[in-house]
Amino acid sequence: MKLNFFLGNNQNTKKVFHLIGQSNMDGRGILSELPAELMGKIPNTKVFFNGNWIDLSNGSASNENLAGPILKLAYEMNQQFPNEVKYYVITALGGTDLNNDWSSLGSMRVLAKNNYTNAVKSLGKHTCEAIFWTQGESDCDNLTKADNYEVNEQNLINDFKDYCSCNFFATSNIPEIDLVSYPYRETVRSAKNNNFPAYASSVIDTSLFDLKADNLHLSTAGQIALGNAFFNSYINTI
Repeated sequence: MKLNFFLGNNQNTKKVFHLIGQSNMDGRGILSELPAELMGKIPNTKVFFNGNWIDLSNGSASNENLAGPILKLAYEMNQQFPNEVKYYVITALGGTDLNNDWSSLGSMRVLAKNNYTNAVKSLGKHTCEAIFWTQGESDCDNLTKADNYEVNEQNLINDFKDYCSCNFFATSNIPEIDLVSYPYRETVRSAKNNNFPAYASSVIDTSLFDLKADNLHLSTAGQIALGNAFFNSYINTI
C-alpha cells in the first residue's frame, strides 16, 4: 500500500522525515553529555511520540529517554531552514533484526508503517522528504542472517520508499562493533555498500564514530555524528 494522499510540493506542504531501525537509531547517548544547543526544545521541530505531535527536546523522541541521532539532525535542519516546521516520525527498537523483525511481514515493519500512517493523517498536505535507516548489528551474529542481508535490505528499501512515496533513503553502515560477538560485521557492511546506489540513495560510513564501552552502541558523540551525517546526506541532494 502506498500513502499517496495529501501530497504536494508548495510552501504549505509539511515536510516529514522518517527514521527507522534498532538501538543506534533509538539512541543510547547520555542526555547530560549533550552540548548546550541540543538540550531543551529545538524550534519549529515536531516529533510523533506516543500518538501525538510534540515539540522535540532532548530525550522526548526515545522511549529510553536517551539521546539519539534525531537531535543533531533536527538541530541542523532548523539551522538551515529556521522558518520551516519539520516533522519527524521515528520507530526504532534495540535488538531487532532485518531477517525477522523488519522482514516483509515482520512486527517492526508493520509497526513502523502504522506509526507513519497515524502520524501523517493529521498533517494534511505533506511529503516524505527522507527515510533514514540505522540497523544491522542484530544480523551480524548469524551467518544466515548476514548472507541474506543484501536482498532483505533491498526489499525493505523499495517497500518503504513506495509506501511513503519518498525518493531518498539513507542507510547507515555498521560501526566498529565487537567482532567476537558479531563475527559477520563485514558481510553486512558489504551488503549495505552493494545496495548503493541502485537502492539506497546514501550509505553513511560510521566506522569512525565513537562507541560506548560495550563496543556496540554509539556514544553521545557518536549519536551526534550520525545525526550530522543524516543531515549532510539529505542536504547534499536538494
